Amino acid sequence: MNMEFSVLFSSEIFFGNQPLEILHSLDASFGSFFLTLSLLAHNLGSSIFFLSLLAMVYLCFSPQLGSKLALGLLPAGILNSLVKFIVESPRPMNLSDNLAHMQSKAGEFSFGFPSGHVHTSIVIWGLIFLSIKNKYVKTFSLIVIIIMPVSRLYLGVHYLGDVLGSLILGIINLLVLLWFIRKFPDFPSLDLLDESSFSIQRKTRSLVLMVLAITLSPTLLYHPGLSTPHLASLDIMVSASAALGGFLVGSIFMKAFVLPTREIWSSYVESDSPTLTLFIRLSTLVLMIFLFYLLPSLVLKGYDFYNHILVRYLRYFIAGLTIVYLTPLILFHWKNGLYLRKSLNA
Repeated sequence: MNMEFSVLFSSEIFFGNQPLEILHSLDASFGSFFLTLSLLAHNLGSSIFFLSLLAMVYLCFSPQLGSKLALGLLPAGILNSLVKFIVESPRPMNLSDNLAHMQSKAGEFSFGFPSGHVHTSIVIWGLIFLSIKNKYVKTFSLIVIIIMPVSRLYLGVHYLGDVLGSLILGIINLLVLLWFIRKFPDFPSLDLLDESSFSIQRKTRSLVLMVLAITLSPTLLYHPGLSTPHLASLDIMVSASAALGGFLVGSIFMKAFVLPTREIWSSYVESDSPTLTLFIRLSTLVLMIFLFYLLPSLVLKGYDFYNHILVRYLRYFIAGLTIVYLTPLILFHWKNGLYLRKSLNA
């Protein structure tokens, strides 16, 4: 750990094993309750779950809310992993056999501070809580936010200080996100380049180059001598940055070349055939992810360059672009956008 952080992270209460062991001592009274809760929270805070949730919300329910979730999730992932990379705080060590076994099963290899699960859960589930009026969704979102810090302690993957720091970071991140989406409701907008003499094509090209330059920048942190926790933290940072790049480029393409002549889609519920529309949208999404992300990954996995940092960037960039632009584009052209069309009776 860097010397400047050594004093802060030397507290036995905040960065010691005692709070974790105390939590496990409750198993005698509660049985497997905490284990079940922790495993559920572990999956609800994973990047795969959040990307799947983002894609479903964007394509099947509300592209506006899906875009807000992307602007919350992906920058949060970049920020969180950057702090991990800089602070270099290790995960809990010298645990009891039971806790050490749980920690190994969780498969976490990046640095410990701050907790990515807690940070992103506050941002995403907090945004969902504030954006959706359904009381069941609000209740579920609140429950996830409450149990996430406890679950990370129970699984032995974080110290108490890790989750407390993440709570603060997540709340600040959420407040900044809420300000940003109020200030820039149409982000990314072609009007970011205030040049009336620029054609749509020139504006689009300039914005795409800006996005690529910014989102590729985390790859510059790579060098062959990085430790395993550094590499794991950097992998998360590059993945989030690449997916953000794909999301932004896809949004720019959508606004430049598709939406000027077509209406933005709404929830599948408002279509003429809701069940069929939901099936078609999800099936198209799964097929496109398979063709443009999973299949190339399977083909390239046997090659040495597969784990290169730029290949990781390209894979996640394509995933973001596929969700935001390529999948809706296919649906717009299939039967003249029938399965993106709002019912006349809605």
